[in-house]
Amino acid sequence: MAVEARAQILEHHFHEDMVALCFSLREEGYWPASFYRSVVEIGGLRAAKRLLHSVNYTEGFLRLEAMGLLAWSIESHSLFPWYRELFTDEELDVASSRLMAFRFCGHLAGPRLADVPAWYRGLAEP
Repeated sequence: MAVEARAQILEHHFHEDMVALCFSLREEGYWPASFYRSVVEIGGLRAAKRLLHSVNYTEGFLRLEAMGLLAWSIESHSLFPWYRELFTDEELDVASSRLMAFRFCGHLAGPRLADVPAWYRGLAEP
């Protein structure tokens, strides 16, 4: 599979995950309106990268931390093995540092095999 095609597939699934994440958070009592608007306007990947390039913790990140839902953060999603190649080393370092600053280490253990999406299992290695 061509690298460009692989990247498009990954980006498509990341975008879909960001949309689904917003609606899942709404069910938990938090609607990330600003992030959702960004996802719709510029796409899930660009919206996530924008947050990872912000200097300070975002309001959404702090809200998720207060709710005990850092596993649902953009930072955590960017570190999923199936999405890592969409991000630069610097972006991944920012994501990891932010999570570790709040003593969230769930991203270090990695997902269980059952958690790996079926679409990714069928995708060829880069």
